[in-house]
Amino acid sequence: MVFAPSLSMKQYLIEQGMKSDIEVIPTGILEEEFEFDKERAAQIRKEFGGDATHVFCTVSRLEKEKNIEFLLDGLKSLRDRWGDDFRLLIIGEGSRKQLLEERARGLGLEQNIIFCGNIEHTELSNYYHACDVFLFASTSETQGIVLLEAMAAGLPVVAVKASGVQDVVIDGRNGFMTNPETIQWADKLMQVIENKELRERMQKHALEDAKGYLASNIARKVQQHYQNILYNRRLEEEYGYQNTYPITSRIISYLSENNLKHR
Repeated sequence: MVFAPSLSMKQYLIEQGMKSDIEVIPTGILEEEFEFDKERAAQIRKEFGGDATHVFCTVSRLEKEKNIEFLLDGLKSLRDRWGDDFRLLIIGEGSRKQLLEERARGLGLEQNIIFCGNIEHTELSNYYHACDVFLFASTSETQGIVLLEAMAAGLPVVAVKASGVQDVVIDGRNGFMTNPETIQWADKLMQVIENKELRERMQKHALEDAKGYLASNIARKVQQHYQNILYNRRLEEEYGYQNTYPITSRIISYLSENNLKHR
């Protein structure tokens, strides 16, 4: 059996000719991701958000494949139709930082975009909780860990549809996914910020869905897969039978049909 971190990667392995059984086992997130300092989060929002009505954030290396330019273009579209009563915190460093700063100035977004640099991971949850929506445009993720971390803070996600993202974001439930079209993306973001009821519902679902990725829950799934393999090996060695179905009821049925005792 092979473990893949996401359904997208499983499909890729199948396309590459993988013959072994493949199970999706995402990287889990820890209980600490759900913890935060309320006062510190409020301080961060005041420091970086000022009097803006909405504060967004993204966490990413500032490299080409992370597609930060798309976020800037999308926010330009948002500003042209909705106004500039927002801030985006870009958390992370990379070789394209200067280019992105110039791009923001060129779009007239220098007051709306704040480059925060690298933040200690222990502090990251406070930054998430200081914000309202998590923005994402990367199309090169094997698994969207930062998406899960943001969702653990109750942040809805507005992202570009891509591998990794599709495994975490449930469109219309805990966020939105769009094609890589800035106007379409900005429309979805506008829906989230203008519709308080929708935003609050997505916040609730984001938190609920993130809990499904707790490392303790993932560990139990891994344990069950190993147990299934051991059962299959026992059947194959003792009875010449290889189970290819969910283990519990199928094995009992097989043993009963063949008048075998489960030892």
